[in-house]
Amino acid sequence: LANKYWVDEVYDRLILLPFRAVSGFLSRVFDVRVVDGTVLLPGTLVRFGAAVLSLVQAGSAQLYLYVMIVGALIVFWTLLG
Repeated sequence: LANKYWVDEVYDRLILLPFRAVSGFLSRVFDVRVVDGTVLLPGTLVRFGAAVLSLVQAGSAQLYLYVMIVGALIVFWTLLG
């Protein structure tokens, strides 16, 4: 009775140790690769889109006017041509 029939030690080795190993593996691999990858994907896509659009959008009103005029001329040319 002094060792309580080693119930605590057997429970620790058979139940807790494998559970801790599996949960540690899942937190290192599944959480980082699947959960974080899925949750962070929309933000990554928005950042990528913003980086691409920032190359085009320089804040120059004159450039926007020229591009709009050229685009309108192309539309009229294709409609009339």
